[in-house]
Amino acid sequence: GVQTCALPIFVAAVRSLELSRLPWGDPRSAADSPAEGSKRRTADEWLAESGRQLADAAAALDEAIAATAPTGKGALKPDLKTEILLLESELRIREGEVLLAAGDPSASRERFMQATDDLEQVATLRKLPQPKSHPDLFRPLVLGAEAMLAGARGQIEQGDPAQARQTIVDASAMLARAEGLAVPEDYPLRSRLRALQEIGRA
Repeated sequence: GVQTCALPIFVAAVRSLELSRLPWGDPRSAADSPAEGSKRRTADEWLAESGRQLADAAAALDEAIAATAPTGKGALKPDLKTEILLLESELRIREGEVLLAAGDPSASRERFMQATDDLEQVATLRKLPQPKSHPDLFRPLVLGAEAMLAGARGQIEQGDPAQARQTIVDASAMLARAEGLAVPEDYPLRSRLRALQEIGRA
């Protein structure tokens, strides 16, 4: 039926997401020294290319959703709606990473929060117990808190320490929520969570 004919478009969306997978490392570090001009250009190119690939992925996903559910996602069967939400959450997380690296913590935090909402919906659709405590939320919660702490630094620089303090409190609460999730101790983002907690306490 209509819901199966869009499968090739879904495959294209997934492939675009795979192509947009960000390399490990932070391009922001390339801007630390004026002597690293060539690296800075590489970082800019990295961000631009990631942005283009993510835009392609978003377009493919939008096309898939439109072809699959012309009257809206509410008409989809739960299993297909779940797959769409998983793709959307991954896309939002990738977008958030690029926006954070590009120095836009506010837009970055928004993407991570959207991903958190998407994953909570997935857990609900799958009828999992305590959908707001599912381990899949760990990644967007930690990255969202990182974006908030970056935003707090900007608020301090702009002369708004009161707002910065509130942002740090909110980020710390998000990290505490992430810490309470059933995620293995050797999960890659565990060390980042601990580092961010130290920043929040500083």
